[in-house]
Amino acid sequence: MYSEEIFSLGQGKGEKLIALLGNPKKSVVKQTVWAYIFSAFCVLFIAFWCVWQHIQVTTMGYEIVELQKQRMKTENIKTSLQIECATLKSPQRIEDIAQQMGLKFPDRIEVVYLPQAAGSYKKSEKDAGSKWASVWKQSPKHMAKGLFGAKDAEASEE
Repeated sequence: MYSEEIFSLGQGKGEKLIALLGNPKKSVVKQTVWAYIFSAFCVLFIAFWCVWQHIQVTTMGYEIVELQKQRMKTENIKTSLQIECATLKSPQRIEDIAQQMGLKFPDRIEVVYLPQAAGSYKKSEKDAGSKWASVWKQSPKHMAKGLFGAKDAEASEE
């Protein structure tokens, strides 16, 4: 039956084939319209994606500029604080404040020089104790009483 209809196409009866297969012009038009719609959708999607990316890049650029400004401000603050710290630590300033508080430089007799071995942490306690005793004996008695207390000064005399 089907082969007879196709065969009849050659005999001028093409209308039966068109009716059997459907109108080729309508199906081609439908496919073309759907292809155009799909293409338009893809183009719009790509366009929106590009615009979105451009907006994101611009926003990130503004954030970078703001962070750079903030970094410069903090570096300026850090520098000013370092300068202030240096001025507050200056020996001349500390000396002036000490003099205002009534402190003075010690006289030569008020200075006690300790031997270098007494400050060593590697020595045993016995060795360190004997070194301290020798320091106390070398220092004047009034200095020992003032620095170490009366009991310690008396113990060092023995």
